[in-house]
Amino acid sequence: MNNSSPYWNAPNKQFWKPTIAALAKEINKDINNAELNQDLIDEAIKYIHKPEFNISEGDKFISAGSCFSEHVTNVLISSGLKWIETESNMQQSCYKDCQDSNSFRIGNIYSPLTLLQWLEMATNENVWNQYRHAEIIKVEEGYLDGLRPRVIQKNGEITYTSKDNLIRSRELTKQEINKGITNADLFVLTLGMTEVHISSRSGLCVPIHYGTLKKEPIGDYPINSRVLFYDEVVSAIQNIIDICKSLNQNIKILLTVSPVPMVATHTSKHVLVAHWESKSIIRAAISYICSKNADTSYFPSFEIINSLATASPMYSDNKRDPNPTLGVRAVKRSFVNSYSLKSNLNESKSKSLGNTCDDILLESYLNKSSVNSYSSDVVENSIGQFQDVEFLLLGDSLISSLHSELKKQVMHINAKTPPSGWQLSLGDFSLDETYILRVDNNQLYNEIWQKIYADSFLNRKVKCSKYRVVVTNIGIHPHTLPRLYFEQCNCEIVTGTTCATHTNWNAFFWSVRRNHLKVLNALKEQCDLLLLVHNPPFYQSPQEEFLANALYDFLAFISLGKNWHQFETIKYMNEYAKSINTPLNEVIKGFKWEDNFHGNEKFNRWQAKEVLKVIQESKKIYDEMTAAY
Repeated sequence: MNNSSPYWNAPNKQFWKPTIAALAKEINKDINNAELNQDLIDEAIKYIHKPEFNISEGDKFISAGSCFSEHVTNVLISSGLKWIETESNMQQSCYKDCQDSNSFRIGNIYSPLTLLQWLEMATNENVWNQYRHAEIIKVEEGYLDGLRPRVIQKNGEITYTSKDNLIRSRELTKQEINKGITNADLFVLTLGMTEVHISSRSGLCVPIHYGTLKKEPIGDYPINSRVLFYDEVVSAIQNIIDICKSLNQNIKILLTVSPVPMVATHTSKHVLVAHWESKSIIRAAISYICSKNADTSYFPSFEIINSLATASPMYSDNKRDPNPTLGVRAVKRSFVNSYSLKSNLNESKSKSLGNTCDDILLESYLNKSSVNSYSSDVVENSIGQFQDVEFLLLGDSLISSLHSELKKQVMHINAKTPPSGWQLSLGDFSLDETYILRVDNNQLYNEIWQKIYADSFLNRKVKCSKYRVVVTNIGIHPHTLPRLYFEQCNCEIVTGTTCATHTNWNAFFWSVRRNHLKVLNALKEQCDLLLLVHNPPFYQSPQEEFLANALYDFLAFISLGKNWHQFETIKYMNEYAKSINTPLNEVIKGFKWEDNFHGNEKFNRWQAKEVLKVIQESKKIYDEMTAAY
């Protein structure tokens, strides 16, 4: 026993004031200097993690967990570790962006109980025989796997034609789980919450409440929603480790907690209280587990994001998605430095999670009219100017970001944005005669879109006396199209100048985007202003820039006589550069994220303001013409 104070001669990292408080003070001096802030954050968290074991280039690893796990997976891959992707000949998820999160085709894992069930079925024949037929849901389209209801099958469907096909698919996953754990050097598991949904029929934990899937009860499948206790979380994680060690005694376990907050809680508590209760239970359980198990370690991604949130903009504007430029990158850099890995962080993509998380579906239940929007960045006089404007935004993640910013700048805005942007960019959709958008092989998102459609001015049964505006980038995907084009031409994007001609490109565009153009025509029939928003000029090669400009020229030609309006982002950006007396390339650099596709929050604010100006001017002309007649 030592009678001296345990804080005597302790290093600075053990005190709040010289680390977090000092960091906040320095960052507040120049809150918008992202590069400087990143350096300050790196210095503050230099000693935040001491690895319990080594990770080396060439190690094989498996991963499972919530949607945040993709960031850890990406940084390990970029560091030279070998990711074991089981059933790799099939799509792993119903949405493209999230298929790189998990090694097994079991969907996102939020609670340890969900993963434990799969491991027990995979390794224990008695458990397998007991539950192999459990939670098979009969729906109109066929049979739905209640244990992984959002995982797409090889044929592109989320349902099965028969129970036998569903069980055979489970058997394949069972085999791949055994194989993956047996061959791995490392298992990375990211956990997210303790709120679970238990089937009253089987007693199994299902990842999504069936009522959330269909917005109504599905047959006789009652669900009991509850919160796991601390000892249940400890027991589940310990059993997961024991099963892994029984298959592979040398496997190392790396645990993390997702910093992404809950979208909603099924309890009666305030969501903030429920969120912190859930994260605290998981974090405390992991601490106990790590103290009792060799070769089991915790990486503090949760602490890096949350504890530094008071000192820097670690979250994006919605205060839920970690900021890719600062938050996610800080986690990655800390991870790489802790384990002495060599990683090109520019190749390890940092992106907003957006709609890739299963629980984002819960936002469709939000009563928009009862929610207060808070923002200090409201466009001057915007409330009066846009009270009689009805917005509908339709497109990919760039339009989703614009939507978020518009809601902040115009507090009362009633804008709607359907999900599944990546499928829109690939053209995997259609618009039927009733103006209901049909995304191919994606029943869940189709239901969300149908709900949005039912309340929008596209529905001819809905009377709308307001100025109707559709903002979209359907058909305008200059980062997706060039890759498809060069694949068809069988040449590399960096050397594809010979096949990149206006004639070839226009012919290609017309062949693959005919469906897009039909949808744009249909949308224009139902609105007063159709605004086509060009992507920001963040190109990866001169060839990509050439094809993007050719695409815009082609769209300008098609738009003649159709009364489609185009928001030419590069044109407005150039005018903005002149107004602040700054070179255009510097403006572009200041507007870029590291992923070469999306703009940062500064870009989103600027673009939203400019788009509102265009809408305001268009409505002014419309009102004058209406008054004249």
